[in-house]
Amino acid sequence: MERIVFNGLADGDSTYYRGESVRVRMRFTQHITVNSGSGEPYVDLTVGATARRAEMVAWKLNRIDFRYVVQAGDLDADGVSVPANGLKLNGATVTAKNDTTIDANVAHDSAAGGTSRKVDGSKYRPPRVRNVTFSNSPTSGSTYGYGEWIEARIVFDHRVLVITTGGTPTLALTIGAHTRQATLTRAGRRTHLTFSYTVQATDLAPTGASIAANAVRLNGGTITHDADTATHAALAHGVVAADSTRKVNDRQGRLPKVEGVTFAAAAPKDSVCLRGDTIAVRVAFDDSVAV
Repeated sequence: MERIVFNGLADGDSTYYRGESVRVRMRFTQHITVNSGSGEPYVDLTVGATARRAEMVAWKLNRIDFRYVVQAGDLDADGVSVPANGLKLNGATVTAKNDTTIDANVAHDSAAGGTSRKVDGSKYRPPRVRNVTFSNSPTSGSTYGYGEWIEARIVFDHRVLVITTGGTPTLALTIGAHTRQATLTRAGRRTHLTFSYTVQATDLAPTGASIAANAVRLNGGTITHDADTATHAALAHGVVAADSTRKVNDRQGRLPKVEGVTFAAAAPKDSVCLRGDTIAVRVAFDDSVAV
C-alpha cells in the first residue's frame, strides 16, 4: 500500500453532511487486479465513536475507490479517519496486474482525522449555484427579435425542490436600461432550473442581454434541498456579462417600420376605377404588428 486519499467534499467545504459521500482512495505502488468473485473489499472508517464501512465502488490501474454515505446519526467534529489496516479484503483478492499469483500488500498505517473532514449527519448542506447561463441562441443571427423568447438556466451542485405554494421564483434579466423578469418554466426535483422571457416591442439591448449578480427573486416561493425542505438553497451567483451574440431587438427606432406600400388588387381593365370598384392598398412592415 502506498497511501490513503480522502476526497468528495465540495470546494470550500470542511464538513460532510447527511447524504453526502465520504470517498476514500487506496493507492498502491504498482498496477493491480481486484478479483471480487467471492466478496468485495471494504474500508473501515471511524466516524466519531462509531465504526462505519466504506464500500468499494471501482478499481483502476493502481487504486481502489471506496464510498460511505453519511447517515443522520453521524457526528465527528475531529474528522473522519481510517484505522491502521482498515482495508478488508472480505473474500476478494488484490494481486499484481502482471502476475496474479503475487498478492498485494494491503497493510497500511492509519489515516488521521482533521477539521477539514468533519461529519455532521444532523443536517443537509444547502445546495449552491454552480453556474448561470443563457441556454438558447437567437433563432436567426445574433439578435433576439420581438416575440422571441430568451431562456436562462441556473445549475445547482445538488438536486433542489422548488415550492411554489406562496409564489413562483423569477430570474431578473438586464435588457438595456430595463430589468425584466424571466418566469420559471422547468422545475421539480432537479439540479437545474430554467427561466424564460419573451421579448417585448420596447426592449432594446444592442450590446446584449445580461444577468446581474444574485438575480433570483423568490416572490414568496422557496428553493430547498430535495430531501429536506428546511434546508434552503444558497442562491448567490456572479454576473453573466452582455455580449454581441445576445443582442435584443436592435432595429433602428425599436418599433416595426413600414417597408413598402402597394396596391393589393389588379388594376381595372381600362385602368380607371369607377364608382363601386374596390381599391385595395397593402402596407408592409418589417415585423409582426397588431392593429
